[in-house]
Amino acid sequence: GLIVAGVVPASCSAPTLRADFGSIDPAERVRAIAATAREIDSGEVRDAPRTAAELIEELHSSDPAVRMIAIDTLRRLTGERFGYDWSAPAGERREAIGRWAAWRESGSGGVRAADR
Repeated sequence: GLIVAGVVPASCSAPTLRADFGSIDPAERVRAIAATAREIDSGEVRDAPRTAAELIEELHSSDPAVRMIAIDTLRRLTGERFGYDWSAPAGERREAIGRWAAWRESGSGGVRAADR
């Protein structure tokens, strides 16, 4: 009994969350977005178009926390919101995501509106 008791707590530890845009776990995607926000704030974003594309994809998330932090981070990166409201009904969000897609396709990449 004592040996098992000593082994069980070690095997029941919570898994470590990673920062991963590709994860199915919303908490890991939030960590990835937060890390991106820190890079933006420090001026260390290496590939702004790729970063913008990843963040735009997160606007589709079914998780409101993911959507909220994604739009805030996109605003930090681009200076834009294009009317996207993370708490709006799905149809309104889709319309705003369409505006983001058009912006991306226009070649604006991750350039802030103030820098254009």
